[in-house]
Amino acid sequence: MTFVSYFSVLEPPLHGQLLVAANRTRTLQFTQLDIDEDRLTYQHDGSNSLNDSIRFTAEAGSVSASGVVRF
Repeated sequence: MTFVSYFSVLEPPLHGQLLVAANRTRTLQFTQLDIDEDRLTYQHDGSNSLNDSIRFTAEAGSVSASGVVRF
């Protein structure tokens, strides 16, 4: 079984930002452990838009895949 080592954001959210860890540092790279331990959050910018998305790649060794998450 292959585990994702990390995710890299290729297109960040337009109406907010991704934050990681207790100090809520803005990030464009995070791990599956960050997700599993609820260290990754999205902070909306207060605009009128109710929708946002990110485009990312997931890497595990020499294998990678990309996707889009809409929220």
